[in-house]
Amino acid sequence: MWKDVAYYTLGAGIVGALLAAGPGFIDFFTITDARNRQTAIAHMAANLVALAIFGASFWLRWVKTVGFLPVGFSIAGLILLGIAGWLGGELVFIHNLGVTPPKQQGREPRTGSRRRAA
Repeated sequence: MWKDVAYYTLGAGIVGALLAAGPGFIDFFTITDARNRQTAIAHMAANLVALAIFGASFWLRWVKTVGFLPVGFSIAGLILLGIAGWLGGELVFIHNLGVTPPKQQGREPRTGSRRRAA
């Protein structure tokens, strides 16, 4: 049963990665800072290599390869995907790429009760 679960979740993950690649590639072209672009290139490369590794694991499961090889590929892809996620988090949370800053309130915050002292 777990081999079937792994097979179908790998397939769904590959489809999801391909769908996410489109908006990510569009965002890539909006980066102007050289340092951020290098991080984005590393993020993209790690994701593409992880996708290839997961594709190999999917293929090995398709042809019914027995043994540890498909699982080993999945573990390697998972490690690389973690690195790619870290780099993506760096772009968003540290460098604020793809984040719209919140609108500033036009008034000062209230600091007390609404009632007036008598």
